[in-house]
Formats: sequence, structure tokens, C-alpha cells
Amino acid sequence: MKIDEAQELGGARAQAVSSRSKATLFAVDAGERPGSTAASSEPRPARPEGLRDGAAKVVASQAVLGLSGLASLPVLTRQLGPAAYGEFSLFVALVGFVTYQDVARQLLIREETSNATNEDERAAVARLSALSVTALAFAVGLALLPPASAIALGVASGLHGLGSRDFARLSAHGRVGFANAARNVAWAAAFAASAALSVSALPAWTVVLPFAGANFALWIAYRRAAGPRESTTGLRALATLRASSQRERLQKAALDLLGYGLAASAISVLDRVMLDEFIGGDAFGLYCGAADVALRLHVISSALSAALYPLLAREVEKHGYERAATRFVAITSAATPLYFIALAGGIALAPTLLPWLLGSSFAPSTPIFIALLVALFVHSFGFFATPWQRAQGDFCTQRRAYVLAACLMVAVGLVAIPLWGAWGAVATFAAARSAELQLLALESLRIPRAILPRWKLAAAASMFGALVALGAWRIAAS
Repeated sequence: MKIDEAQELGGARAQAVSSRSKATLFAVDAGERPGSTAASSEPRPARPEGLRDGAAKVVASQAVLGLSGLASLPVLTRQLGPAAYGEFSLFVALVGFVTYQDVARQLLIREETSNATNEDERAAVARLSALSVTALAFAVGLALLPPASAIALGVASGLHGLGSRDFARLSAHGRVGFANAARNVAWAAAFAASAALSVSALPAWTVVLPFAGANFALWIAYRRAAGPRESTTGLRALATLRASSQRERLQKAALDLLGYGLAASAISVLDRVMLDEFIGGDAFGLYCGAADVALRLHVISSALSAALYPLLAREVEKHGYERAATRFVAITSAATPLYFIALAGGIALAPTLLPWLLGSSFAPSTPIFIALLVALFVHSFGFFATPWQRAQGDFCTQRRAYVLAACLMVAVGLVAIPLWGAWGAVATFAAARSAELQLLALESLRIPRAILPRWKLAAAASMFGALVALGAWRIAAS
């Protein structure tokens, strides 16, 4: 991967420039208008949240979502039976996959903070993204789901896209906690409603309808919370974007986000898909049980990442690169030791924790669980580096890193999984962490040493080494 990102990031280089001019170079391409007055003077949402408040709301709502999913699971499996539950589970997975490709949410957060685009241009991006995810949903749904579920998938995805513009506006202007918490609570209600429908006399396919209803409720809630904005027709917005000097930049950013979304979606399932295809049986179940528990630790990291992106985007825009970088490093420096302690605790307690959570039949997966916890330390840096890079207008780096990591993951999996089974899947998961290593290495070169001293990088490396040693000792002891 190239270290010199000058062309990608508008000519930014590590040279002695003022913090404001450096922020401008990182934030815009040559054709961008950093000080544009073309953006509308719409009122911004009130009651901005702090980082801790926003992250706390996301974590609490994710706990509600997790509990709702856990409570509804035995009801759905017993009432629907294996075949119908399999279709329901596939529907939920496809909703997540399709809506993750909605590039407008991430792209417009930065556009709202930078004021580089006007209202018509942002509206056009939102409409095009909504149309794209709706078309993708119908195409995937008709190929993989029964007709009624395919229609529900298309409607749910379209409603998700309609809410993206206001989601981005709320997030950019200090209400990221509300925006994400509302989504999690709505989905928690959808799982509960699906469980209730499963015990009714209605046809089995109706259990997917609450997810379309949840996205409709979210669209209304976001629209009301975001407040009034300048109305614009779809045709006028598209015509404005077509003639805009920002079109090529926005198109490139959207394609980068789409590439990242597809690669990240693939990375999240490739280890399991290949293990199931090549080995299956108990090895597949033991690995999935260990992975499901280990990845629950990312609840905090994902919540912090969601809150960081709009906060850092505002910081770059208002105060410049150096101050934003200083805050980014301070937050990461505080979070990393806490994550290390949590992972070390999980490794130490693994022989007791995993059988207690999953049952004694999953005790053989304890060494796998420990190895995954070690790899998660590297994984966590993606949750910090990604929002920081996007806050500067850099969507390309994540796309390149995760596409490369997905290719490496497939190459390792094709060799390791047939040879070593579940441990080959661990190696495949570890290979995917090359994406976060790329992001970390690049930022360690970009950020000035006065802001990110070498001893902090050495401390992070030492923490990882300590986790490797502790993990190896616990695996040998088990």
C-alpha cells in the first residue's frame, strides 16, 4: 500500500503548514470548496451530545437490542421450526448486508460538517443511495428469499435509505447517540414483534414485516428530530449534482465507501463460510460459538467509533488538523489500555467463562476463544482509525485496506482451513486483521511525532505482546 496519499487527500503532506491549512488539505480535493457558502443556512439540531453521552446511549441501546434478540430466539425457533426460522434468519442477515451498502449515511456526515456541498447536492446523494440499496435489496431478495420476504426486504431497505439524510444530519450536528440508539431500539422492538407474530395464527412469512415497520418508524423519527430543512425535488437535486464541481469527488467517495462496505461484509463471514464449506460439523459449531462470544466485546468499540466520526469531523472543520489529531490520539490512548485489560481478563477467565455461557459441550472451543481475543486487540484499532480517516475526507484508505485483507483472508483460508479445521479459521480471521494493521501503520506515519510519540506505539505493541504471551500460556494450560 502506498504511504504517500497526496493525490488521494488533496495534496496533503507532512510539511510545516498551519493547522488550519493542513486540515483543509486533508479534507478536500482540488475542486472542493472548503469555505463554501453554498450550503443552506438550515437550523441545526439542538442539544448536542458529548462523546461519553453519545457512546453511552449507543452501548445501552445495543444492550437492549442484544437482550431482545436473545429473548426472541427461543420463541422464534420453537414456533417457526428449522426451515421457516432459517428463512427468517437469512432475511435479517440480508437486511444488515444490504443497508450496510447505503453510502449516504457515512458520506453525508462529513458533508454536513464541512459545508463543502449545498442542500441540493446532499439531497441527490441521499436519493441515489436510497435507490441503489432498494434495487440491490430486490435483486438479492428475489434471488434468495420467497416473494413475500423479498418484497419486505426491498421495502425495509428503501425506508432505511429515506432516513439516511436525516440520520447523517443528526449525527453531524451532535446527536449521534440518539440517531444510533433509535435504530437499535427500533430493531429490538422488531425482534419482539416478530416473536409475537410467530405465536399468532398469521402466516409464517409475516414475521419479517416488523423490520419494514421499524425502518418506517425510524424515518419518521429522524425527520421530526432533524427539524425543518429546505425542501427540494428529486429532479432538481439530481440536476444540481450533475452540474456540480463536487460530482467527481462525491462519486469517488461513494465508490470507495461501497468497496469498503462490500469487503468488510465479506470479511465478517468468510472464515465461517469457508469452515462450513470445507469442514462443517462440530468444528464449525465450536468455532462459531467461540467467535460469537468473543466478538461481543466489540460492542464498546463500535459504539465509540460511531460517536467518534462526527465529533472528529467537526473538530477538523472548526479547529484544524493538529487539534483534531491531538484529541484523536488522546481518546485512543485512553481507550487502548482499557481494551487491553478487558481482553486480558477474558483470556484469564476463558476456561470458566465460555462453558458457563455456552454450556459444557463448548468447553473444547476455549483455546479458540482465547486466540480470537488476542486477535481482537489488533481488530480494535480499526474502530479508531476508520472514523479518524473519514473525518478528514479519506474514504479510499479503508477501501484499499479491507479489499486487500479480504483477498489475503481467502488465500489463507483456502490453505489453512482444509489443513487445520477450526484452527485454520482462526488463522483466516487473524489474516483479516491485516486491514487494521495497514490503517494503524499509515496513521503512525501521517500523524506528527509531537502528537503521536513513538513510546505510545511501543506501548501498544507491548500490550499486544503481553496478550500473545498470556494467551499462549492459557492455551497450553487448557
